[in-house]
Amino acid sequence: MTDAALPVTERAVERFTEAYLRSLGAEIEKRGRQWTVTLPADADTALELDGDVLEIVSDPDEVDEGVIAISPEAPFVERMLDESADKTLLGSLSLTQDHFELQLPPWITGGTVEVVDRSFTPYYDRRALCALFHVGIETVSEYQTEELHAVAVDLNDHEERPRLAETYLDLAEDDQRDPSEGRQFDDQTLGDAIETANEVLEREIAPMVRDTRERATRAAEVELRRVSAVRTAATRRDR
Repeated sequence: MTDAALPVTERAVERFTEAYLRSLGAEIEKRGRQWTVTLPADADTALELDGDVLEIVSDPDEVDEGVIAISPEAPFVERMLDESADKTLLGSLSLTQDHFELQLPPWITGGTVEVVDRSFTPYYDRRALCALFHVGIETVSEYQTEELHAVAVDLNDHEERPRLAETYLDLAEDDQRDPSEGRQFDDQTLGDAIETANEVLEREIAPMVRDTRERATRAAEVELRRVSAVRTAATRRDR
């Protein structure tokens, strides 16, 4: 991986891989950067792991024969991402609960005032669509980029919610709960929110795409000059 591929780090992929495999009921025995993984026979997955060895690496080509690589560009990780996306295309994330234990401030409890009743009313009730995008930029191998990018869109005003997107990305990597249960939204509401999410994604990754393209172009120009110089030298020798 290059710096251009951040923030998809080895750690992020490692956490996602472990969370997804454990959600399938896998047994994982860790020995440093190598894991021995066995899936139950009835696991709901197309993955086949029965005592197979997985290794956390920076380059998928670094592993020995028979060892499965865990890295942002590894085929095995791509399969897990695709399978996970197929299972959870739509879900909900709840950041509320039914009962709260209200804590009164010390200046009330420490005084002579007697509290007869207390209640809590939320300032507002918001709903949001959180989408996890798998972004891939195909270019010369040195600058090929893979990134997981989360976007959260408020369903009330269609404004982006970056802090919620960060929370969703963390939960998507760590949480093993099934997000398929939750509220249902009409097609128009979801369609508008997804369109906004696509616009936000394009705007946010535009600098990364531009930077990657510029780096790849400069690398290609240097390579062309090198090849041209070699050919010129060869021509002179032939003469």
